Amino acid sequence: MHCFGCSRVGKRICASSAFAVSLMAFLQSPHATAAGISYAAHVVSMSRGQGAVFARMDGRNSDWIARVAFAHGRGRADFVSGQSVLRAGDHLLFDSADAVVVHDSTKTYTIISRNYLARLQQPGLSVVVRNVKSTLDTLGTAPLGARSTTRIRLSQTYETALVLAEEVTDAASDLPRIETDSKVEYWLTHIDGLPADAVSPRTDLPALAPGRVLAEHAIRQGAAALLPRNSIALMIVANTRTSMTTDGSALTTVDTTTVSDVRPTDVDLSRLVIPPGFTEIGPPGLRPRAAGVPDPAAKWRDIP
Repeated sequence: MHCFGCSRVGKRICASSAFAVSLMAFLQSPHATAAGISYAAHVVSMSRGQGAVFARMDGRNSDWIARVAFAHGRGRADFVSGQSVLRAGDHLLFDSADAVVVHDSTKTYTIISRNYLARLQQPGLSVVVRNVKSTLDTLGTAPLGARSTTRIRLSQTYETALVLAEEVTDAASDLPRIETDSKVEYWLTHIDGLPADAVSPRTDLPALAPGRVLAEHAIRQGAAALLPRNSIALMIVANTRTSMTTDGSALTTVDTTTVSDVRPTDVDLSRLVIPPGFTEIGPPGLRPRAAGVPDPAAKWRDIP
């Protein structure tokens, strides 16, 4: 007779238990924290839609407040109050490329990324973002409250084209194209005492207005890498016009993020991940991820 504790199954159970205990100890240990920053963010978004495509977006505004923690290039915004697709208990994870809306009450999440549009399509069609152009201009200094800031404008234009899956090339397509013209102004400042690797001018959060297509946030965030380092944006105003080349439908949005109460803090890195057991959801039309395609949520399950 074999002792259970010495059996092969028993050893596996013991090994699994030891790993689980070690993981929990790591997550609860001081090693799971990092020097970072926290701040309050007030996000106001207004939209004006016209034409067959965007008329339903007219007046879909949001106005919300969050408390943000940021470290190791990743942030978490916990919803405090206001009107948006977030609700009490929800939070937003974000970095320089992607964002994840996490609904704690339903244990679900939605990923917002540059590749997000690729899964919002009909069979046989693909979505291609192309002709991306970015310029950066310094507009001088300007006071903002009690602080002096440097005002910088990031201008971008790009196309989002619907093409037949077998024709994903740089060639022109007869299918509808969406043209986007975006101008984002940043009021940047330096605050003493903030850890250098936690300071980022990319404090703008996705608008999160109901029904908004959010892929442009990821494109803007990527270009924001051009901004000066070792500074933080105390205010960001984004003016964006999106138009269809077919019927003149257009959507004009103004998103304003105001940052306040910036302070150094120790950030619990285990709070910057998607919790275990949460599942992905999306709007109608979100196709399942194809076999072999990397899981965009994978990085959000790892501590940064």
